[in-house]
Amino acid sequence: DFEDRKVSVSLLNNFFECPWKWYFRNLLQLPEAKSLSLEFGNRVHSAIDKILKLKKTPTQKDLEEIVEGDKGVLKVVSMWVESRLPEIAERRENEQSVSVVDERFPRFHIYGKIDLIEHIDAKNVRVTDFKTGGVRKKSEIEKIDDDGRLSGYMRQLAMYSYLLKQSPKWKVEVSGSRLEFLEAKVGGESMYDTVIDKEQIDLLIQDIKDYDQLIKTGDWTSRPCNYNSYGKVPPPAGGCEYCKMSEIYK
Repeated sequence: DFEDRKVSVSLLNNFFECPWKWYFRNLLQLPEAKSLSLEFGNRVHSAIDKILKLKKTPTQKDLEEIVEGDKGVLKVVSMWVESRLPEIAERRENEQSVSVVDERFPRFHIYGKIDLIEHIDAKNVRVTDFKTGGVRKKSEIEKIDDDGRLSGYMRQLAMYSYLLKQSPKWKVEVSGSRLEFLEAKVGGESMYDTVIDKEQIDLLIQDIKDYDQLIKTGDWTSRPCNYNSYGKVPPPAGGCEYCKMSEIYK
């Protein structure tokens, strides 16, 4: 069944974080309770999506209607509207779904949804992914792990560049890639900007190849768990919650 699952960056991130996380979440697609932080992030993303579709600067009344009385979301998006919305290109697409079939992976449907695409000129765009939660340091975003793989954040930006270049509809150059941390307290910390190069795209392609091979051979079950709580809680003994769930097969 793994060939029927869309290959997204979240799937790859889950797989290389913990193969059992991929198994239960992406392959079996077991329902899970959403955390409060995830619910909050979804509401912020939804609000920004609605604001960008307005094609105008929203009034305070507009914002209050958009957030449906959620004061926490209102605080974040109000600051964003004041500081960032005027800087965004008028020619843009948001929440844009892009999918490709790559001849190197003919059985896979490779897919992503991009928060914001700004047209710099006729042939160049900039992509932005909005993030809620804590700001990540540049060193953390750019870190290559012991297996020579990109971080989840950089893999996401690489995926967006890959999709836009491969898509018959788009075929544009991604001249800028950005992570925007919406809850940053210091203005200078809110943005991470980079340009994705061929080397990073090649690492993404290698991830897809390895994912394919590890599933086909069955070696995925022997991969180590790389659980990362980003310092919020200590790593659990014996692996993450998905590793513990896998004990039903032992």
